Amino acid sequence: METVNASMGFQGTIPGKLDDKNRLTLPAAWRDALTSGARYTAFFNPLVGFIVVYPSEQWRLILKETSDPVFQLLNPDVLLAVQKLNSESVSLQPDDAGRFVWPKGYGTDLLERAGITGSARDVEFLGIGANFGIRSRDNAPAPDSESASAREFLAALGKACGTAGAAKGGAP
Repeated sequence: METVNASMGFQGTIPGKLDDKNRLTLPAAWRDALTSGARYTAFFNPLVGFIVVYPSEQWRLILKETSDPVFQLLNPDVLLAVQKLNSESVSLQPDDAGRFVWPKGYGTDLLERAGITGSARDVEFLGIGANFGIRSRDNAPAPDSESASAREFLAALGKACGTAGAAKGGAP
């Protein structure tokens, strides 16, 4: 099912493939939803078992509450959580053909964690509105909320996104 409405963002589930140069070409139907020159932040989310890609400005909004240096200084757990989330993400910028080139190092580690490696290079692009997912079509790991690394990820996400509001008197 290949549908998109640029005002609605990314919709549908569309097949794709990682090429030999570690490039993923965004589906043609989604290219209108790309912001020219925009950067994207991608990370592997073990809770769903795939890579989630956010426009970088949206990623900054997610972490906005905790980005204040004074707040981080007074809340070292939050500082460590934000550092963990940012160290496990990669910044991407599509080229003129709508391709994301996955950098060597942590970018390829993300692909491996998502099961996109070796001969398993077929993917599915998953529309999630303002952001999207990338899942291995044949080798996707099962969603995981029980392992130590998944619990660590969830704790970091909770601290980075919710602790600031709670510390300032809002709901977590």
